[in-house]
Amino acid sequence: MLGSKYPLVIIIILNWNGKKLLKTCLSSLFRLTAYPNYKVIVVDNGSTDSSVEFVKKHFPKADILALDKNYGFAEGNNKGIKYVLKKYSPKYILLLSNDIKIVQKDWLGKLVRTAESNKKIGSVCPIEISKKPLFKDKKIISSTPWFSCCLIKSKVFFKIGLLDLVFYPAYYEDNDFAIRFKKSGFLSVHRTDCSIIHYACQTSSKIDFDKIFFFRVKNKTIYLSRYSNLFKLIYSLSRSFLYIFINPKYLSPNKSFFRRFIYFFQGIKCGLIFHKYYCNKLDKDYEEIFRIMIKYCNSLLTT
Repeated sequence: MLGSKYPLVIIIILNWNGKKLLKTCLSSLFRLTAYPNYKVIVVDNGSTDSSVEFVKKHFPKADILALDKNYGFAEGNNKGIKYVLKKYSPKYILLLSNDIKIVQKDWLGKLVRTAESNKKIGSVCPIEISKKPLFKDKKIISSTPWFSCCLIKSKVFFKIGLLDLVFYPAYYEDNDFAIRFKKSGFLSVHRTDCSIIHYACQTSSKIDFDKIFFFRVKNKTIYLSRYSNLFKLIYSLSRSFLYIFINPKYLSPNKSFFRRFIYFFQGIKCGLIFHKYYCNKLDKDYEEIFRIMIKYCNSLLTT
């Protein structure tokens, strides 16, 4: 049977206003993927650029889960994961960024064969050739899961849970997942003979830089409060402060120094509040607390 030799892989592509990126991603994926037992799910995070209509018209083989709004990276992916686990019951889920270009025909087969070779392997990643605007290309090899392109056994999600919604809208949810992954005893490996191209920072570049800075600080505070000591938290935040306020790249006249200064400390405050509720989540409705705190964070960004 097909499923015994080629276990089912569901590829989840989270998208937000990335119609142009989807064209490259899906074209290369369908053209080069030789693996015979896979399905593509585009989870659209409330796009307003006709992404859903574009996929329906040009890539009818892709399934679409159209969400009513932008839920952020963690919850958007979680909704996709829950959807495919219920509908398809796959052995593997592959999280793929919409700004990825597939360049090898047997890329998915290589990842699956590696995952199948050892029961302890929970995830397999290729080498990522990162192409960032204004930066030189570089190869990235990670020993833990990272979600630009990562094949994950479904049983991993059942054992350690999904992405933590507290890291809204993005940043550090992958770090948090990787720590829980390693603590559960799973192995994460990469294939050095398998590579993809990642046109990084395409989605975040559409968002106001100061807002990105605020969420980075907030989520870094949550992450370090959860897994590190006070000294490392202070040291890391101090480095972020110095980098963002001293680096000439961010000091052009059109950048608001005062606005960013406020966002920096508001990000720390929000992060510490989130962490406080995380510590008490056993006797509280964590998701409800999350909703309340997200409204609080968003209100800061509109003032």
